[in-house]
Formats: sequence, structure tokens, C-alpha cells
Amino acid sequence: MKIAGIILAAGESRRMGKPKALLEFPGKKTLLTGQFELLHDAGCDPVVVVVGSDADTIIRTHPQLEVSWCINKNWEAGQFSSIQSGVAHLLHHDVTGAVILPVDVAGVKKSTLINIIMEADKNAQAPAIVPAFRNRGGHPIFISRAFCQRIVDMDPAQEDARMDILLRQTPDAVHLPVDDMAVIKNINTQGEWENNCRNASSL
Repeated sequence: MKIAGIILAAGESRRMGKPKALLEFPGKKTLLTGQFELLHDAGCDPVVVVVGSDADTIIRTHPQLEVSWCINKNWEAGQFSSIQSGVAHLLHHDVTGAVILPVDVAGVKKSTLINIIMEADKNAQAPAIVPAFRNRGGHPIFISRAFCQRIVDMDPAQEDARMDILLRQTPDAVHLPVDDMAVIKNINTQGEWENNCRNASSL
């Protein structure tokens, strides 16, 4: 299987006060760089980064990042519009599916991502693979090429134009138990980011 990666980094990050993609680990590596490395090292190729708010700043800050940039001009419509933009961008590539990772779902283990990809490879007919920590679904999510097309074809104004609703409407989606609490957490405030960095440095 040839699996791509999509990083969602288009939001305004109002509670954080700055683009989450530009958050820095000790040592100055950005969160976006870390998320790219996670996907790339697990074998995702290509990696698409969807940007919207502060797109120019995020792109300019990462001149060496080997990603395909996708600008969602409709980013204010919400995360589903960014998923649609990223997925539409990917359908021009010869890929069998994609892993979707919001930039603020930080600290996911590489082994977790590899297990998701292995499950997708083993279960080629599955439209989606959702990691679940203690029965709670989270991210990153694998979606098949057919599921990608389904997303692109949707009217974003529909009430069910949300990933959580789509997954509930997909009975053959696979929920993969994982021992990784990070899949159900996201970073919204500076305090949460500092706590994330402390936890990462203690591992």
C-alpha cells in the first residue's frame, strides 16, 4: 500500500494565541516539523500540510520541510473543509489511502501510527481505521482512497459533513485498540503545550 499523510494546520488557534504549527519543542523544532517526522518516519509519502489562517507565516517558517502545501481558502468553515482540501489534493497522487493527523494531536507514539498502517495493510477493504484508547476513538485516522472520494464529493453545508458523523455512519470502519492516550488529546493552550513538552522530556 502507498499511504499518504495529511496534517491539518489551518485553524486560527485563538485560545493558543499563535499558530499551533509554530509551537516549539525545547531545541526549537516546531510542532509541525515533529508531526511531519512522525508521518514520514512511519512511511507516509507524500505528506500534505493543509494551512489556512497564517498560511504564509507557517510556510515561510518551514522552507526545508519536504511536504506538499495545500492552502484551504475556506478554512473558517471548520476542520471538515480542511480535510476536504487535503484529500482532494491527494487524489491527484497514486495513493491507496491517507493518514489524517491534526497538528495539535501531539505526542502520538510512532508505534501507534505503525500499528494503524499495518492494520490498514492487513485489512485492505476497511474504509477507515480509527485508533481507540479505552473505547474512545481518536487520531490519527486512516482512510481509504474510496473514503477520500466520498469526502470530496460531499456538500460541506450538509449537517453530516463532519468526520465523527461520517465514521458513525460507516459500520465497517475498524476501531483499533491502542495503548496511547495521546490519540484522544489535543493541545489548545500554552499551559497544555508546556505540560506536553515536560511529559515528552521525561520519557
